[in-house]
Amino acid sequence: MINLFTYNVIHKFEPFSLSHFTAIGVVLLFMVGVLFLLKEINVKKHQNENRYFAYTLAGALILLELSNTIWHIVVGHFSITDSLPLHLCGLAVFTCSIMLITGNYFLFEFNYFVGIGGALQAIITPDVSRDFPHFEFIQLFSTHALIILSVLYMIFILKYIPTWKSAVKTFLLTNIYLVLIYIFNCFTGSNYMYISRVPEFPTVIDLLVEIFGQHPYYIIGLECMGVFVFAILLFPLYVRKVYKRLGIGTCTNLR
Repeated sequence: MINLFTYNVIHKFEPFSLSHFTAIGVVLLFMVGVLFLLKEINVKKHQNENRYFAYTLAGALILLELSNTIWHIVVGHFSITDSLPLHLCGLAVFTCSIMLITGNYFLFEFNYFVGIGGALQAIITPDVSRDFPHFEFIQLFSTHALIILSVLYMIFILKYIPTWKSAVKTFLLTNIYLVLIYIFNCFTGSNYMYISRVPEFPTVIDLLVEIFGQHPYYIIGLECMGVFVFAILLFPLYVRKVYKRLGIGTCTNLR
């Protein structure tokens, strides 16, 4: 049991290994299963159940993030340089939790692009050293799965829909946050959002370095990748708009 929480790397995580693909599969099945169940019981027509589910999801996100902080403290490796929830997905944990509790549409806009985009990237190229069944492995995949589920819940159950203006606002806010984090990195020697140096584990940044060059030039690539991800996330909205014009299906809660 102690090996599940030890800081020492006993079983090193290998990207795109069997455990990695299994985790991705479990995440997909979990999200589809939960959304299907919510649809089946028609949560929208039962406001109490709707609220309880949202609160439970928000609480689970906070507990997962808190447990990660406690783990770092207990094993004696908590540091402001790499243990704070300052990556975009760390920020999304709190914005998703507040969104679920308050139903705030502005936070939904932010979480749709940053939460889904960032969490998907983290699941595909996870920043994790320890393989399953270590706590770090389970915590990372669980947290990012719940971030995506939170946004999908707002879309498929509460019928929230973002717009292209949502993408513009989120992109500007993300860049403001990026500047603030870069300043924080300069003062602390940290590498939050991986904008101060190339991370040691394999990520898409390695490809960006080959295309754009070493720091700080690969940050241009990160910006381009952000635009590309936002465009992909906007595509379903374009398809939805076409369907609406053709009179196929209904369109509710379009903001």
